Amino acid sequence: MRSVFQAGVIALSFSLAAFAQDEHPSAPVGTAVPYAADSGWLDNLGPAESTVYIREVTIPNSSWLRLHFGPETTLAPGSYLLATSTLDGEQQRLDFATLAMWDNSTAYFNGQTVILELRAAPNSVGNRVTLEQLEQEVFVPRGDGNQCGICGTDDRQPSAEDWVARLMPVGCTASIICPDGTMISAGHCSGTGQIVQFRVPPSQANCNYVNPPVADQFPVLTPSAQNGGVGADWMVFRAGTNGAGQNPYDRYGAFRALAATPVSFNTPASLTGHGVDLTCVRSGTQQTANGLITGTAATYYQYNIDLRGGNSGSSLVANNRIIGVVTHCSQGCPNYATRIDLPAFANAINALMSCNDMELSVQTTGASNVTITLTPEDYYGRTGGVAPFTRGYALGTVVTLSAPPGGPSSTCFQRWVVGGVPQGPATSVQITLNSAVTAVAEYAAASLPVISQQPQPQTTCEGGDATFGVTASPATAFQWQRLAGAWQSLADGVAPSGMVIVGSATPLLSLTNVGAADAGSYRCLVNNQCRGTGSLVGTLTVQGPCGCDPDVNCDGAVNGFDIQATEEAVNGDFSNFCQSTADLNGDGSENGFDIETEEQRVNGAPC
Repeated sequence: MRSVFQAGVIALSFSLAAFAQDEHPSAPVGTAVPYAADSGWLDNLGPAESTVYIREVTIPNSSWLRLHFGPETTLAPGSYLLATSTLDGEQQRLDFATLAMWDNSTAYFNGQTVILELRAAPNSVGNRVTLEQLEQEVFVPRGDGNQCGICGTDDRQPSAEDWVARLMPVGCTASIICPDGTMISAGHCSGTGQIVQFRVPPSQANCNYVNPPVADQFPVLTPSAQNGGVGADWMVFRAGTNGAGQNPYDRYGAFRALAATPVSFNTPASLTGHGVDLTCVRSGTQQTANGLITGTAATYYQYNIDLRGGNSGSSLVANNRIIGVVTHCSQGCPNYATRIDLPAFANAINALMSCNDMELSVQTTGASNVTITLTPEDYYGRTGGVAPFTRGYALGTVVTLSAPPGGPSSTCFQRWVVGGVPQGPATSVQITLNSAVTAVAEYAAASLPVISQQPQPQTTCEGGDATFGVTASPATAFQWQRLAGAWQSLADGVAPSGMVIVGSATPLLSLTNVGAADAGSYRCLVNNQCRGTGSLVGTLTVQGPCGCDPDVNCDGAVNGFDIQATEEAVNGDFSNFCQSTADLNGDGSENGFDIETEEQRVNGAPC
């Protein structure tokens, strides 16, 4: 589902009778002149590509040229036209398909001369190129003291935003709003055979425009527009590809998303565009200005941000999101922008743009007012929220949803159900949006885990082992504790007493090398997704030192081999020693005294 937000009917916050817009702030450039040339029908019957036609196209003293081809132009498969500027060497290659995309024209070339070549594919017949007109620079729009749009002192500053383009030849501005190449501008800027230019260089000292490289120019495709005055002036289109097969987002990786909600009076805002300027090198180049929203209506905004001719179509931005497109200006301000949530504008965007095609609907059952977290943010910059809600994403976006374990009114998370398919008990789920999807977080009344097997009393000797266990359901977490004045949670590892703890966060707690100080009360805390309970107490009793066994090699006999095994263990070889330690006399060290102790035991001495 595609869903650019649309404005409802609201009361105007200022009187329409006070309108004082003077003009559209566009700045058309260049003029078209007839130019007739015809290569005739040309063949290449050889085995290699061949230049079968070459022509020098010149308009003396023109600062730039653009070539327009006649409808008779025909290129066989593999054949192409190559246009080259003699000023800077920029080239454009056009085959039959790209020539159609570029509306039978070239990009803009700097200088007065372009060399046109027809390069025919091997064994090709029926190639032809005709020229019917040229565009050239003859009049340069520039700023002057009487143009509308400046709110006091002109405070525009040069900028370098890669989502903003100059729209030629009408002399307007356009903005990328989606990685698929969808762009917006003003409706009165719409025309045929248009081109958007990015990374526009400084203009010449006489205000003549300078064109960017051919790779930074893109044809305008499938425009949809309305030119109905203030609040009804908009255009949306898809940019084609440059010679490298890139759309503008492919090349620059930049776009500016649309706002999800309108803004109010006095909101800080900015606009970036290619307005003319009294300083020639800035004229028609990208500049940014800032100000405030000074009025809101159902279909347009007023603002006190500086602009000039060439700023038509510039995006009005607030909170880093596009809220409108510049359309009209007035002497001394305010200036005007069509709102992007105007229903006709929003519908045209939705029909073309794919960034919000995939709708994710998030719901809950069994609980209400549940806050669901979500990453990444959707096209409009929204993340999670209180369910139910919907978000819009591009095809293939991977989204992660997370629900709280415990819901309101003593409810407990059970599972996610995505597209009707249960996903298990994990509170987070990852979804790849290849279609519209509904994700439901299911909750139920919270219940305590039921402990069906309690810890049993354990008795061991010093240096011995003990094990406590529980069985519980439903349970997702366990934590064993020991009473030492207060209940203290255990952690795996060696305790200060020397006791070794394993399984402190599992149903089975294992204690080894137990000492007298470790005796006492033990219990387990058991939790499910959102509630927990404690087990009964299991008591650990530690008696005196464990009895000794002189059969240290576990061969069933007590003899000199046990003395030998002890000697080997003291020296680090435990391969024939089956007890946990060779410290047989309990003095904390493994040495010759332990060998002596084992010898005495083998000879009948008591432990």
